[in-house]
Amino acid sequence: MWIRSTFALILFLLPFPIYSADSPRDILAQLNALRLDPQAIYTITALNRIELHQPDSVISFSDGKLAFFQPFEGHINGFVFSGIGHILALPHDTAEKQQMARFLGAPILDEQFFSGYFRFTDDSAQDLLGQFQRESITPKPDDAFISIWLPQIERLNASHSLRILFEKYYSSQRHFFHAGLDGALTGPFDILVDQMRTENFFLGQSRIVDNAPYYDVWASYPLPGITPPPPRFHALHYRIDTTIHPDYSLDARASIDFRLAVGGSAKPSAIFAGHLSLFQNARS
Repeated sequence: MWIRSTFALILFLLPFPIYSADSPRDILAQLNALRLDPQAIYTITALNRIELHQPDSVISFSDGKLAFFQPFEGHINGFVFSGIGHILALPHDTAEKQQMARFLGAPILDEQFFSGYFRFTDDSAQDLLGQFQRESITPKPDDAFISIWLPQIERLNASHSLRILFEKYYSSQRHFFHAGLDGALTGPFDILVDQMRTENFFLGQSRIVDNAPYYDVWASYPLPGITPPPPRFHALHYRIDTTIHPDYSLDARASIDFRLAVGGSAKPSAIFAGHLSLFQNARS
């Protein structure tokens, strides 16, 4: 079992904050510390029909075990799966089909997978629990299964916690669903449906070439009927100053002037500075 997720999080300015007794830092720490629920492990067989339907895709599960995360504030926002599963994704746009064919050799994703790490803020957990009830599948404890997944949970949680936190402080709910799947032929890949993104359906895969990381975007496009949130600010001017040192490290300083898009004409500015070590094979 090996899951590698490169779920990219984009930071947004969050309007209309909602009151919470805990600080955002406390909530983020709680989300990072979430673990699997040892009392919520379900065994699925080939006789069961368990599926999750997302826009332009269907994910099915068979012959394996599925464990939910512990509830957070009364809601389940994730689960893991080990066994045999299948995903079918079919973009409707011709250009996206061509893009899929470039990477996969076919205009659709029709792939078996052996494990998956799933995080979401939609009703996926309620959907699955309803299917388990109809199929008479009851949970049973399995400490060994929990132990196997613990290192992956500790490694991957933080990359999703911030996105879940955003939704808590957003006045209008904009859900997301992400699955990091271990494909039988493709290897690890991601599927993301996120109502906060302009292109809210996304399929892709990270890979290493000559010791350098790359991310292949198989498909990325807006879904019909879903309107992304309007921009909270407009960048008016920016300046980037960089220095590449003999050891191939880089120092950079960026300044940005931006204007708020809602509620006034204030023109804040921000300055960012940082240090980056470049790959040695980047020499010209």
